[in-house]
Amino acid sequence: MLSIRLIHFFLCLLLFTACQSQESPKEEVLSMTGFIPHDDEADDPNFTLCQAGYTYPYYYFDINRKRDKIDLANYLKEQLKYSFDADFTGYLTLRFLMNCEGKLGRFRSEAMNTQWQAVEVEAQYWKDMEQALLSYPNWVLGEYEGKTYDYNYYVSLKIETGKIKEILP
Repeated sequence: MLSIRLIHFFLCLLLFTACQSQESPKEEVLSMTGFIPHDDEADDPNFTLCQAGYTYPYYYFDINRKRDKIDLANYLKEQLKYSFDADFTGYLTLRFLMNCEGKLGRFRSEAMNTQWQAVEVEAQYWKDMEQALLSYPNWVLGEYEGKTYDYNYYVSLKIETGKIKEILP
């Protein structure tokens, strides 16, 4: 009986020490969560972040309220009035950063079909999406306790047989 208790004690001790969390580098995690690094060739050199090195996800703030989402979706539907290739069904996603001054930058694009395979789309679609987002007048700053922060955001267009069916998130 003593040996079973002794084994149990050592197993619990081993488990306890193995589960002790090491100090997690919170700054490093924040810098990697949705962060889009600067690309000299692709990015506007005048776009700067207010907090060097990291951005927050948009959902940290009260940004994606239903009213704001509907407003943005309606705006984009008005701005992006064209059809894609009638055979195309999939998603176009544009990720970007908003700095604490309300400026957008560091746009990154990705297109995929319904099997989640990367596909190529015309560069003009990306330019049009970027211009529509840049001209959107109702962006909400990432504010918390009176201070504004940089954050990352994305917009995905769900395309079915060449037509925009939904705008996410």
